[in-house]
Order: sequence, then C-alpha cells, then structure tokens
Amino acid sequence: MKIEYCCITDKGTVRQTNEDSILCNGSIVTFRDHYESPEVVSKDVGEDVVCFSVADGMGGHEAGEIASLLTLEKLSEQIKKNGVSLLNETDLLKGVIEKIHREITDFGSRSGKKAMGTTLVGAILNASKFIVFNVGDSRLYTFRDGYLAQKTRDHSLAEQMGGNVPKNYITSSIGGGIENITIDIYDLTGKVRENDLVMICSDGLTDIDMDKYYDDIEGIIKSNTGDLKKINSELLNFSLSHGSADNVSIVTVRIC
Repeated sequence: MKIEYCCITDKGTVRQTNEDSILCNGSIVTFRDHYESPEVVSKDVGEDVVCFSVADGMGGHEAGEIASLLTLEKLSEQIKKNGVSLLNETDLLKGVIEKIHREITDFGSRSGKKAMGTTLVGAILNASKFIVFNVGDSRLYTFRDGYLAQKTRDHSLAEQMGGNVPKNYITSSIGGGIENITIDIYDLTGKVRENDLVMICSDGLTDIDMDKYYDDIEGIIKSNTGDLKKINSELLNFSLSHGSADNVSIVTVRIC
C-alpha cells in the first residue's frame, strides 16, 4: 500500500499562541504560529506501523501547548516500540492512552497547572490494519466520491445534549482535570480503500457552522483532490475567513 500525506497548522486570528501539536509519521510539529509541509510525502506502507495524530491543547495559561506536545511525544515513543502490538490489540492501545492521561495529569499537578490538557485523535495503520483513536472533540474524516464522512464522535456536551450548549465544553481529554476519560477506538480495516482521503483535524477547522458550510468543505476537497497541500491551505483559509476563533491543524492522508 502507498500513501501520500502532508499537514498544516496555524494559530488563527484570535488566539495569542498555537496550542495544537501534530504527529506526522514520527515527526512532531509544535509551538508554531504557522507551519505547512514543504511538500507532499509519499510512502510505501508494509507491515511497519505509521501514525498520524492531532492534539489540541487546552488551558491557555495552564500550558495546553505543553500537554499536546508531551502527549504526542509519549504516543510516538510507544508507536516506535510497540506499534504492531498496539495496532492488533486495541486494549493495549487504550492502555497506552490511559497511561498518557495519568502522566499528563500528574505532570500538571506537579507543575501547578492542574487544568492543562489536550484532545487526541489519530490513526495508526499498516498494510493490513487501519485503527482510529479519539479522546475529545478533534475529528477524523474520510472523503470518498465527493462526500465527507465524520468517523469519530465528539466527546462534548453539545454532542450529548444538543441544543444551545457551548461547543467547547468537552467531556473527555488527556489531562484537563478529568478523572475518568472516554477513549473511542474504531477499526476501519477494510473500510478505507484506494483513492480515499483521510483528514484529521483540530476543532479549529470545524469551529464554524458546519451544517451551513459542509457542502463548501466538500467542494474544496473535491476541487483539489490532486493537491493535498492546496486542500490544507484552502480549508484553513476558509475556516478562518468564516469565523473560526481557534487554532487550526489539519493532516491529510491519501490512500494510493
């Protein structure tokens, strides 16, 4: 199996700092007001595991950017050591994420920043398996035949209750003062196929009226399917110009 991928992150028009971090096949992007991959990377995927993830730090002065970075560093280390096992045994993957949660919580307590935390969403895959994991309200989508489909569930009050509940009240996170977290694992093995696009993003991208603009988002992807870098930049610009008030991070992966 062959994949192509690239990423983009931006602090946006409102936030003073960018608390998002990105893990892109072993490379972590963090503490950047703006960054985009200089080129689209192509990779042949065999039995070795690759991982793509977005962590949306939260807490502001409580060091959300540290939480997102540490979370992805710890995840990347575990992927390098035990990637195949984590891919094939989802209970082990859940255990790793729970351990990271405890470590971030302990770090926050020791450093006097008990509210520091982060979301975590991503995919680990090889030629045989495709597993998605999620904690919080960052998202993973797939795009096929012109249609964008959300494959993760937001851990938020808005998702649970609907109505006029503020979107930024999340119910599960890595750290963040939450004791018992929800970890969703989705097995997309056999459900992701050649020519599919996988998009992983922080909620800054979707911090707009997605019901109103869903067709526009699909149109941007459809119009630029041959250029992942342009998809990322166009989606970023669209989100910021239509009212996003948060950091925006996007990883796009095409299955070739």
